[in-house]
Amino acid sequence: MGDIVPLLVLLAASIVSAQNAIGSRGHGRLFWSLMTAGMAMWCCNQSFWVWFEVMLRRTLPNPFLGIWCCSCTLSHHGRRRHPPPSRRGA
Repeated sequence: MGDIVPLLVLLAASIVSAQNAIGSRGHGRLFWSLMTAGMAMWCCNQSFWVWFEVMLRRTLPNPFLGIWCCSCTLSHHGRRRHPPPSRRGA
């Protein structure tokens, strides 16, 4: 119960946040899109946690690969969105 309930709450929050992103415009859409991305990554991490502890009945490995994947994805998109200062126009 302690692993599955947080996963369901995060999944519901991700769905509601995605619906808000679709229904918004401008800065509101950007806000809700970023909230959705963050909650989806958190939900992904929690689902890995549930997989290991509930389904496989093992403790989570340390360091956990799921956290690394989410962090690399987020940092990759951040770098792709904002080029280095030397490439930006004046």
